[in-house]
Amino acid sequence: MNTILIGGTGLIGSHTIQLFSRFFPQDKLICPVRSIPKETSPSEIKNKKSQSSIEYVVFDFENEKSLQKLNWKNVDSIICTLGTKIKKAGSQENFEKVDYHYPLLFAQAAKKQKIPFYSIVTAMGSDANSAIFYNRVKGRLEEELAKLELSHLSIFQPSLLMGDRAEMRTGEEIGKFVSKVFPFGIFGIEKYRPIEGRSVALAILQKLKHGKEELAHQAKIKNSKKNSVSAKVAIYESDAIAEIAKGV
Repeated sequence: MNTILIGGTGLIGSHTIQLFSRFFPQDKLICPVRSIPKETSPSEIKNKKSQSSIEYVVFDFENEKSLQKLNWKNVDSIICTLGTKIKKAGSQENFEKVDYHYPLLFAQAAKKQKIPFYSIVTAMGSDANSAIFYNRVKGRLEEELAKLELSHLSIFQPSLLMGDRAEMRTGEEIGKFVSKVFPFGIFGIEKYRPIEGRSVALAILQKLKHGKEELAHQAKIKNSKKNSVSAKVAIYESDAIAEIAKGV
């Protein structure tokens, strides 16, 4: 089966690409992108086994009709790791496009195409009623996704993300230092500990693998009723994400 990943050029998305074949060696990962990343040109990945199941597709995120051109055949899951910062986006409107509009469009497509699994990264503190614009947008998105009643909706809410990025982020540098010296566990606030982007990718793929295995098992039960499985929403806070990643 195939998985669609949106946000593959970001921190968590890039780790998802690197780790995908470890969890799904027989599957293909389809990555809609604005342009093919230079470091993943065909000539460079030709002999890399870990990249053999990755397919990059040039995609126009501004045109909703582009969704119709995607190959939805055998797709049973969508992973969304899209995310930006208001400063990088240039305006609140552009930020909302990336962090709210695009993820919701793909979730609606998942509903239409009857895709059972939709996994998304939002953020700690997501709250539709928050006074903070960033958290409010993330919270509104979570609420709209829940309304779609997707078969299996998994929401990952990491704390401050750490990892190698193209651009330096001061907050992350501070987070790295704090995570090493501050006793989060002693004060019962482990979920606030900064987390590596790779750990988030590991947790997403592990839970997706478990969900697919569970669904396949249910399908084998002779007396199971068709369409009897109700919609499921699972929310994983940062400390839970870290624990899942540790167990992989």
